[in-house]
Amino acid sequence: MKISVIFLTLGRTDLSIRTIQQNFYNGGYPADCILIDNGSSIEDFNLVLDSYNWQYADWSLEKRGIAKGVNMGLHLTKHYDAVCLMANDILMPNNWLKTMVD
Repeated sequence: MKISVIFLTLGRTDLSIRTIQQNFYNGGYPADCILIDNGSSIEDFNLVLDSYNWQYADWSLEKRGIAKGVNMGLHLTKHYDAVCLMANDILMPNNWLKTMVD
């Protein structure tokens, strides 16, 4: 099954990186991860960008709103079997993605 995780972020870089380290490196199942930033500084965006091997990343200088970020991510995931939406403040247990897929 081909899975994509859309990761929405706005600032809070330390929390975003902690969430990435916990959730993406311990998901237990391979997934293409998409970073959608919603108005962070370019410096913060680059720190988050460097923290993972993203399938796709998009940065915006202005706040677009959660719905627009989600829609952008969903547009990029039309060819996936499943999509998971994740914000930058959600910590999941180890093997969370494997559990969802099984």
